[in-house]
Amino acid sequence: MGTEAEATPNGTEAGANSQPKPEAGKETTTEKPLTQADISRAVNEAKKEWNKGVESLVADKTKDAESKIAELSTKAAESQRYADFVDRATAAGIKDLRAAYVVATGLGYLKDDKFDEKEFKKNHPQFYTPAPNANAGAGAGGGSTGTTDMNSLIRQAAGVR
Repeated sequence: MGTEAEATPNGTEAGANSQPKPEAGKETTTEKPLTQADISRAVNEAKKEWNKGVESLVADKTKDAESKIAELSTKAAESQRYADFVDRATAAGIKDLRAAYVVATGLGYLKDDKFDEKEFKKNHPQFYTPAPNANAGAGAGGGSTGTTDMNSLIRQAAGVR
């Protein structure tokens, strides 16, 4: 007594029925859709990071102006390339944008600012959000028809027909 059992998302006690106990300090979270505030915060953080990089490059006394401009130009082009990829990938339904970008650039799906989305989707479907079930009645009744409902199973187990 005095100790409380930790419950898992399915309501069983942690450690029971092969349920792992959550690590101390770590909570299990479910993915939630991004809000406009989340997106704005991420954009602002990226801008701050970009500005810090630019300021440190400009302050670097070991490089001449020409090499600084070339480096900034390269970074700006890469940032624009990533932003364009994010726009196309979001529209295509890709859920993990950073990982998809690394894979797309590393395996050649993103060349000359062209994203080969058809080949990427064919070879890497794990990056895409599954299409929702278009059946309007899919959630109601679970498609169970006939005598396979719970009442019938209980009656059958009890020997009542």
